Amino acid sequence: MKTHPVIDIDGHVEMALVPDWKRHFPAPHGEALEKAILRHFSYERMKTSIRREGAWDPKARLADMDDEGIDIAVLFGTSVGLGYDPYPPAICQGYNSWLAHYCSANPDRLKGVALLPLANIEAALEELHRAVSKLGFVGFLMKPSVGALTSDAECFHPLYAEAEKLNVPVMVHIAHGARALLAKRYRLEFIREQTIGNPISLMMALMDVIYGGVLDLFPRTRFAFLEGDVGWLP
Repeated sequence: MKTHPVIDIDGHVEMALVPDWKRHFPAPHGEALEKAILRHFSYERMKTSIRREGAWDPKARLADMDDEGIDIAVLFGTSVGLGYDPYPPAICQGYNSWLAHYCSANPDRLKGVALLPLANIEAALEELHRAVSKLGFVGFLMKPSVGALTSDAECFHPLYAEAEKLNVPVMVHIAHGARALLAKRYRLEFIREQTIGNPISLMMALMDVIYGGVLDLFPRTRFAFLEGDVGWLP
């Protein structure tokens, strides 16, 4: 390991391309999740768009990391995790268990980010504690907005307090609800929506965290704002 390791802070995995992924979910949650995924993507389309086997095979990912000089990869989901809707507890538990299995190929180099049921804060707190304390995850995915709620909503404060207690960052990632407006304007033009949608989402998320007083209430909680480059920051 280098003195200053190279860290990929925004890696992605694709659980749905693992043949036996549903074994991590009790019935009927695995079947329900598969139907939800296939409403947006076919397995064939996922295999076409996600060409690196490391997305579902940790050994292939580690080989790619060696080739690219990456020491550590911090991992988010793709078809599971990037949707706008909050997931129920059973889905989050199953996904996190699968991701822990993926990371077990080399837990020093592969680090999971927990998916939490953000519409159920008590369950989210329980799953965050399990993910960090038992699975070895390094943070949790916080959406810039959850339905009509922005990230400074008071109901999320217990999560930030728990993150502070566990000493893990809040990983603010994917789009703000406002991005849905861009999707309507640039329908079927993903590259246009992605180019402007991610930076705007991060601007709005950072604005909410600052103006909502979250950093004053939880001064030791660390936030990461991901997948929007850095041009949005000033």
